[in-house]
Amino acid sequence: MFSDKWVFAIALFSAMLGGAFVGFFDARGVAYLPTLVAPTISNNPLGFAVSMVVAMVAACMLTIIANKVAKKKGIENVQA
Repeated sequence: MFSDKWVFAIALFSAMLGGAFVGFFDARGVAYLPTLVAPTISNNPLGFAVSMVVAMVAACMLTIIANKVAKKKGIENVQA
């Protein structure tokens, strides 16, 4: 993650997006729990779970896009 600035920025953005959703749903949770247990301890389990899924999907999709762009740039540089 630290070797690619875009992937690091995407991780930060996805964490911010997940935090924004937690704030929107006014969910309160407890840290240091397994992923599947954390929403059940929250005051708003659905909002907490949605926030986790939004952050995960954003991180995954944006990282895939960044890797495809980087791969495409690499192929173009080899051909040039």
